[in-house]
Amino acid sequence: MVTGKIKSNDRISIKESPHQILIEVRSYADPGKQNLLLLWIIAWLAAGIIIFIQLFLDYPRNQKLFFFVFLAFWFYYAWKSVKAYFWRKNGSEVFVFRPGKLIYMRKINQRGLEQSFHLNHIKNLRNILPEISSFSRIFHQSYWTIGGETIGFDYDGSTYVCGLELDEKDQKKLLKLLQQNIKKFCDD
Repeated sequence: MVTGKIKSNDRISIKESPHQILIEVRSYADPGKQNLLLLWIIAWLAAGIIIFIQLFLDYPRNQKLFFFVFLAFWFYYAWKSVKAYFWRKNGSEVFVFRPGKLIYMRKINQRGLEQSFHLNHIKNLRNILPEISSFSRIFHQSYWTIGGETIGFDYDGSTYVCGLELDEKDQKKLLKLLQQNIKKFCDD
């Protein structure tokens, strides 16, 4: 538990104590889009239930196979959209700096998987600039997905990304906070 001085703006909050700093970035949520996403999820679930019921009716085998394949895709998009809904509602990125270590987690409802990084192995902390017209950029910035990473770094031969859907001001602020705390807590 981190106790001590707390600083906050709309999305980024900082909790400082003598031996660690916790930076939390709350997810972006738009109430109007959130309501539309909920309506879409309800409609999507209803469509899936209707198709699922068709599996038990008298249809040719090929048509039942089509229903089964459809339900596999349906389940994937249902899971992604429900996860995005709860991410937007109660999600956050958490960065915990301790001597020599960074712990990063994407939390939904206070649950998430931690990733631990040795600070002296983090290299090339930078802004990520998406391609202006790329399909991937448009897809990852759509409201029903969890994406839009704005900051990246290299760690032991792999690239990691964070800073989900930050505007330019918050991106610069988070990048500066990460750089400062990497220097502050690094073992070197």
